[in-house]
Amino acid sequence: MKLPRGTFHSIKKGILFRSLLDEIEKTRFTGYCTINSGIETCTLVLNSGIYIIADYGKLEGEHAWQKMQKMLDMKVDAGLTTLNPAQLELAREFNPHAALPSFVRKAPARQVRTGVPNPGIRKKESISGDQVSDVRFEQQVTENGSAEDGTSIGRDLEALDNMNIDEMTKKFRENCKVTIEHLDLDHLIDNRED
Repeated sequence: MKLPRGTFHSIKKGILFRSLLDEIEKTRFTGYCTINSGIETCTLVLNSGIYIIADYGKLEGEHAWQKMQKMLDMKVDAGLTTLNPAQLELAREFNPHAALPSFVRKAPARQVRTGVPNPGIRKKESISGDQVSDVRFEQQVTENGSAEDGTSIGRDLEALDNMNIDEMTKKFRENCKVTIEHLDLDHLIDNRED
């Protein structure tokens, strides 16, 4: 998924996925949430608490959302990043393939809908000429490759966000000690007999 950098908001550690979803819906969060459940990572983009884009591994859109539903009772770590309206629009333009249709998610005691209309439900008469040109623009952006800019940077930043820095520091120190122990530095010792 290609997302603008945005502004760091918060990190949640060891939270139930269901509770995380409830929190970002209730606070009407606008931005993206990168969720890590051990070895798997998924991303949700929200506009005022409404889910608009999703990816889970190689899955995107509704398929990603369906897989996320199996995680509701799992503990996850999450990083939240806010997006301004211009950044949110860029996220939509760069990820049309990951957009969520307007189906409902069954949460405890209520239902939440996504904000993207389902094209199968719309009637032909409701599509205006402006919407057709928007679709053509999205296709051109994807086809001409400008949407590909920054892909590796975004993934690198996401990988950095998901790293356990304390564990990495511990391993680095252990590896340095082992390396120093194995170095042959005898030639640096000056044996003088005075």
